[in-house]
Amino acid sequence: MEEAIFFHRKLVEARLPFGGLVVNRVHQPPDDALPASVAASLGPALSDRVSAATAQLAALAARDAANVERLRTELGDPPTLVIPELDDDVHDLKGLAAIRAYLFT
Repeated sequence: MEEAIFFHRKLVEARLPFGGLVVNRVHQPPDDALPASVAASLGPALSDRVSAATAQLAALAARDAANVERLRTELGDPPTLVIPELDDDVHDLKGLAAIRAYLFT
């Protein structure tokens, strides 16, 4: 966050163009809480671990959303593309194609 704000400031000082933000690897909130029927089939120990992981993901997603909002506010609400954290690293054409779907929709 701080580096992006610093870099933007340097672009402005140098009178260089700034077209917008691309924010990558943003955590998305989980779809739903663990359904009771699934929790029962997992048993208490595993169900608790899944629920804890879901809560952690929700906290990461909330933090990322707040950071994106802060960045947009600090930079004057520029056009912003948000790319979610993907299941795999982007290191091949398949990964680039996945990113393309978010950049050029």
